[in-house]
Amino acid sequence: VGRNMAGVKSGEIKELLVKGNAAFDQSKFDEALALYAEILAKQPESYPIYRNIGNCYFALENYDKAEENYLKVLEKNPKDAESIIAVGNCYSNRGDSAKAFEWYGKIEFERIDDPIILYNMGISYYNNGRFEDALKLFVKAVEKQKESPDAIYQMGLAYLNLQKTAEALAAFEDYLKVDPDSPRADQVRGFIDYLKKK
Repeated sequence: VGRNMAGVKSGEIKELLVKGNAAFDQSKFDEALALYAEILAKQPESYPIYRNIGNCYFALENYDKAEENYLKVLEKNPKDAESIIAVGNCYSNRGDSAKAFEWYGKIEFERIDDPIILYNMGISYYNNGRFEDALKLFVKAVEKQKESPDAIYQMGLAYLNLQKTAEALAAFEDYLKVDPDSPRADQVRGFIDYLKKK
């Protein structure tokens, strides 16, 4: 979840933001919403806070309210990649893939550097059978965060779906270097055995 300290002036506002983010991290979304609302009441120009509010509603699965708040950020900063992706995620979670991809398409792939954003977008593409697009995003996510077992795993699955056996095998072997002991590692060993027999 992206945090934005831009435009936060006073110590009091900063303290509210820290408290709000801590509440969010503990899944106390109502408490976080109240703290974020207090920031906006005291400092209305802190429009990036609307993204934090949107994230609370998103976590509460209220995608309409989440989208409404992400759009408030985009009114002030139409190029805010994180909010554009967040709106796309709202559509994705409502089951409207076409509209989700329309929003994702507004962002130049080259401009996305956050491995979590890359991974989440990759998942949306993957779940909709767009494996080539998903693969590009997973590969870049792994470049940015080499030790991410989730991104490596999904990259392997994307290669597998695209029948790229050698690449899938390499990805799954890399996965075991990062995560050798989890239940998913056993599944990955199964994939490796299968791929070696092909």
